[in-house]
Amino acid sequence: PLPELFGSGHAPFRPPLVGDRMASSGGNFSYVPIAYRDGCRVTLVGAQDARIWFQINYHRLQSAEGLATFDGEEDLGGLEALLRKPGRDPWRGRWFRPIGSSTTGEVELLPGESTVLFEEEGSGLLTGLWLDAPEPSWDELRLTLTFDETTTADLLLRDFFAIGRGGALPTRSLLLGLDKTGSLYSFFPMPYFRQVEVRLTRIRSEGESTTPIAYRVRRGEQEPAMDSGLFGAQLSVADPTVPGSDIPLLELFGEGKWVGLFSELASVDTRSGLYLEGDERVYLDGSATPTLHGTGTEDLFNGGFYFDQGPFRHSLHGMAYQVKTSISSVTGAYRFFLSDAVVFDTRIHAELEAGPTGGLPMRARTVSYYYLRPGTG
Repeated sequence: PLPELFGSGHAPFRPPLVGDRMASSGGNFSYVPIAYRDGCRVTLVGAQDARIWFQINYHRLQSAEGLATFDGEEDLGGLEALLRKPGRDPWRGRWFRPIGSSTTGEVELLPGESTVLFEEEGSGLLTGLWLDAPEPSWDELRLTLTFDETTTADLLLRDFFAIGRGGALPTRSLLLGLDKTGSLYSFFPMPYFRQVEVRLTRIRSEGESTTPIAYRVRRGEQEPAMDSGLFGAQLSVADPTVPGSDIPLLELFGEGKWVGLFSELASVDTRSGLYLEGDERVYLDGSATPTLHGTGTEDLFNGGFYFDQGPFRHSLHGMAYQVKTSISSVTGAYRFFLSDAVVFDTRIHAELEAGPTGGLPMRARTVSYYYLRPGTG
């Protein structure tokens, strides 16, 4: 039965790999990998008169070589351990020792000042970034990442670390967020082949007070694989949206992977939750029709029914806050595609339908995280 599949803890369908609608605010989810060599069929018995929305993501492989068919006896303990404590350093597991060396320091920035936190010539791999800065400064400090002379991220701290402006339950995921000590963190692996620079800029130009920031940047000892992509983060803002047009999420040319999304969506002059009715649509490699077509904004974040159980957070997805005023509603949610990255060879165009069916005015602020292979754009 579905309640047992998602909520009973029967191996291998155990938390945190699965969760029911109470744990995931209206939705049931499973990250249990199900491998097959010759085909797969998923059926549901006894639901002829039920209204059920579902979404199944899959990767098709060129070859079944080395693939063992799922039998329910797989040992998924390593994956469970990785996802069990979001905010904990995932690079400290037994598979990743030694983890490298760190550069630490403290700086104070006046309005308009900029400083380099870390730079290096040559190839390497960043595996950790921590910042301790006063919360009011998250809207006036910009983090800039440059790899191989290409700036791939230039965002406010509140945007880059997927915190948003609600604050009820700050993002605490496997890959980035706010940890228990109050530090902003990122554990995305960030490869580079010729050069790297991590820069922090205080964009406010008025005032004379300084903002103190403590930082730590970690470089892994391992060298990046030769086919690695460069990490990046792309901000998209619509305030308000144009009725009849989809909300842009990500536009890239080249070979790469879309690996995560943070979104802050809001209604305009209404408290209605209908703004969460939009479908995600992802066009790959010049396709005229969506390669991925979701069933609703909240389904993209593994929730349901406008997140009817309130805020929640897991290692790979969550709804951090939902704030209602007398004239609007705002929802902040995140999703990371650890095992289901969206792969593209020449181009990706990802967008989000405004609800209902594109005609509802909205406000949207989103950050997409990605890897793009150098020289393919």
